[in-house]
Amino acid sequence: MKKQLLAFAFMSVLILLSAYSCGGEDSDEENEEIPGTVFATYNTGLALGYVSYAPEREPLIGEALAGLEADVICLQEVWTEDSAKALIAAADAGFKYSWYELTLEESTGPGEPACTDEEADPLESCVDEFCSDVDAANITGCVLQNCADAFGALSQECSGCVVANIGKSVDEILAICKEGTEGSAGEFAYEGHNGLLLLSKYELKNPEFKTFESYLNRRVVLNAEITIEDGTRTADVFCTHLTANLSDVNYAGEYDSWAAEQAMQIDGLIAYIDEQTDEEHVAVLMGDLNCGPEMTDVVDELPENYAKFTDAGFIDPYVESEASECTWCAENPLTGNDAVNNVIDHVMFKGVTDGLDYEVKRLFDQPVEIDSDGETVTSRLSDHYGVSVKLPSLYPDISGDSK
Repeated sequence: MKKQLLAFAFMSVLILLSAYSCGGEDSDEENEEIPGTVFATYNTGLALGYVSYAPEREPLIGEALAGLEADVICLQEVWTEDSAKALIAAADAGFKYSWYELTLEESTGPGEPACTDEEADPLESCVDEFCSDVDAANITGCVLQNCADAFGALSQECSGCVVANIGKSVDEILAICKEGTEGSAGEFAYEGHNGLLLLSKYELKNPEFKTFESYLNRRVVLNAEITIEDGTRTADVFCTHLTANLSDVNYAGEYDSWAAEQAMQIDGLIAYIDEQTDEEHVAVLMGDLNCGPEMTDVVDELPENYAKFTDAGFIDPYVESEASECTWCAENPLTGNDAVNNVIDHVMFKGVTDGLDYEVKRLFDQPVEIDSDGETVTSRLSDHYGVSVKLPSLYPDISGDSK
């Protein structure tokens, strides 16, 4: 009887070992990473004079980009060429290719005064009282927090001049806008830079860009082709940053409102993507679109404008994921006291098979310590968080796509 029991036990062990071996092989197959390409978007918030601690955050953003697991990333609000070059150098090990398009505004010399003494003096007095010890890089947050009424009382022409010269000291701005000195004729902030920077592990082929009508900030879209998946598939990538709905700045552009200007840009962007995308390619749209739908714990932002993308056939995996969180968030110390939770940063696709299993992540949302004027401040890398989406392999056996 003991021999029979021993034999039975021995056979059971062999069966278990065999099952474990087979299971291990199946498990390896299940755990094998599905091939794909990671696309990302990130608004760096390197808006000198508008988003606090821009000079201090820039090298930290460079370090974060160097360690990012992505194949292509669209960066916004890289408002100076020096910042673009610094981020390209910092991320060089991970991203071999880069592209930005300079859209500098030509100086037309002195212009007519945009602000009267009567309207500008209350703002100047308030700034002297509350923000005299704040440097130019961080002045806007102080002004909006302490002098919102004085700023809001400015005429459209005056407030437009003030915002267009952001990044300068308050004395310089008021001299330009009250006296019509050199620079007052400038139409766009940051000398007409568009702030876009495209980083890629793949060669950026046939680069082109399109400029949209806009007020205060230059708005464009960068477009290039990339070849992925061992040279067998091509994607047309588009990197952009659309007009924001600025509640604290009077709109004085060519359209009825900030929202109407953005709607016009979206219509043009969709038409441009359709025009530029080969029917055999996937279109990938990345950027701060400044619009988004209502979601769990997320407030919508210009939802009618966002719907233009979905109505045009774009897929937005981050929005469709139940686990997704805000990208512009009230808890971020850089967004201001009146911020609400929005998802306005997007990675979208057009021309892909339905039902793909995307991997989505929110990027760069951890607190960081910043040294500013001898003090340590807890902040974030930007006033936005980034988004990455892994597009599964376009091979037929993965996606079911036959093209």
